[in-house]
Amino acid sequence: MDYISKNDFYSYDNEFCTSTYNMILKQLETEYEIIKIDDNKYITKRKLEEIGISKKMIYDFIELIKQNIKEDEFFTLYSIENIIELSDIYKHGFDDIFYESILISSNLIQSTKFQNKVIMIFSTKKNIKRNDMIISLLKEKQGYEIEDLIKIFIKQYGISIERQKLLTISYEENLYYNKELDKIYLNKEQWYKEVYDNV
Repeated sequence: MDYISKNDFYSYDNEFCTSTYNMILKQLETEYEIIKIDDNKYITKRKLEEIGISKKMIYDFIELIKQNIKEDEFFTLYSIENIIELSDIYKHGFDDIFYESILISSNLIQSTKFQNKVIMIFSTKKNIKRNDMIISLLKEKQGYEIEDLIKIFIKQYGISIERQKLLTISYEENLYYNKELDKIYLNKEQWYKEVYDNV
């Protein structure tokens, strides 16, 4: 661990690709001793402090995001881009993977991959599933037309998703799809409620 943190940068070494090695790297990431700057390269706390980024600034960054996100709301880097730009560390010009690494290493945040994008949520719930994001959206509203869901994912989250993928998720999660309305509901009861509330 000292060997890693005493350098300015550290690159992942495939020769040491063991569970212990990966566990050490994960621990260093969680403690913000190292932060990813690309898929296989890290910047160390030593270098970050040299350029004026302290651990306090990193924790302040996480708190800034937390204060501007609703409780139990899913988000992506795309959806919080305007908040990131308000942070003290934004002026250093890091790529997205740097901010993503900070956030997913926090014990306040749960994350998973969805359509090749990292989705995150401030939650103590463990092991969130990639389809939880859609279920969360359906809890907010009585059903969505497929095309509306596609637009929401692009506009709000920067996630591209195809119609067939949404239908597949609907089947996997036992959601209710109404073919005539071309809408997905959380369940059939939600559809009933929409129908009879509008009578």
